[in-house]
Amino acid sequence: MIRSIVSALVAVSAVVGSASMTQAQTAPTSPAATAAAVAGGVPLHTLAAQGNPNVKVERIDLSPSECARVLAGVSASQLSKARSQQCSMLHYSFHANHLPVPSGDSMATGAPNSGTVMNSGICCGFWYYTNGDELTDPTGGSVWSANEWEDGDANGRNVYAWHNQCTPAGLGVAMNDCFTNFNGGGAPYYGLQYGMDICTGLTTSWVSACFHHGQRRWIDDWGNPSTYYHW
Repeated sequence: MIRSIVSALVAVSAVVGSASMTQAQTAPTSPAATAAAVAGGVPLHTLAAQGNPNVKVERIDLSPSECARVLAGVSASQLSKARSQQCSMLHYSFHANHLPVPSGDSMATGAPNSGTVMNSGICCGFWYYTNGDELTDPTGGSVWSANEWEDGDANGRNVYAWHNQCTPAGLGVAMNDCFTNFNGGGAPYYGLQYGMDICTGLTTSWVSACFHHGQRRWIDDWGNPSTYYHW
């Protein structure tokens, strides 16, 4: 799998000594080790629950109008429960930048995402970035969650996507779309937009509906996360 390959590559710089279990649990975790865990498929909310200092979390409360759109069609008897699970979210995020380009990385040589393979580790001053954003229900993923992970190469003039992977979890959660947009460098955007569209609550015991959530994340041509928005 893609993630296992990337995990093996990044984990080389994240080897932990043979400390006791207690020491390992309380020791600071490096960005490289976190990147290896994310590439290996560990959800961000799991890393945060383990006390990983590189994963940030914020609570998002939808506005009344946004909440009304999400809950359109829900029966009055189920409205309160639906509101509590769908109109507030937790947003987990992780980013690491200016990492060595992993061996085997494929970077577009022409148009972004063209798939043309080259050894970007020896070309053009590129470095490696990795980013993750996850949306969950307010309890931190016990009802629903959707994690988007992406990585690629940047050099201050262009940014190229390598992977973009979206992983839904929970009862009745589906991924409507997982995508990368725009040119990756130069006017007018100077960046890539990653996004995912989520449908939650499809077959729960209390309602049969699709609650549409989603997110967009920009990565600029320096490999830095910039604009983020959600619904």
